[in-house]
Order: sequence, then C-alpha cells, then structure tokens
Amino acid sequence: MISLYKSLAHRPTAISDAAALSETLIGQLHANHNGPTIEREHIRAQALVILGRFDELAGSHYRAYHSS
Repeated sequence: MISLYKSLAHRPTAISDAAALSETLIGQLHANHNGPTIEREHIRAQALVILGRFDELAGSHYRAYHSS
C-alpha cells in the first residue's frame, strides 16, 4: 500500500485510492495464483497494470521506482 500511496501522492484522495487499489491488487493476486507464495515480480507487474489503468501518471511513477 505504501508504494501505491507514494505513486498516487499527487492526487488529493491518495490515501483512499491506495487503500482501494491495494484491496483490488490483493484480490486479483489471490484469484490468479495457486500456491503458498507469490513472486515479487508478479506483484510488481500486477500493481503496474492496476495503477496504469487507474492513473497514468501514478503508473509511470511506480514503473520508475519499481523497475525489474
């Protein structure tokens, strides 16, 4: 959530947006993954997709700080 929040800091609703997007991310990760662990790269990639769809600037910011 902290990384999402930092990427959304330019928005006046950054905290609530980050909380909602975190819930979306966790839900998608659970739905699309079978097993006890989820690779960091998979989390990063899914977060990037979600952020990019929600706010292009936030997606760019996240990509810049969380490149693979």
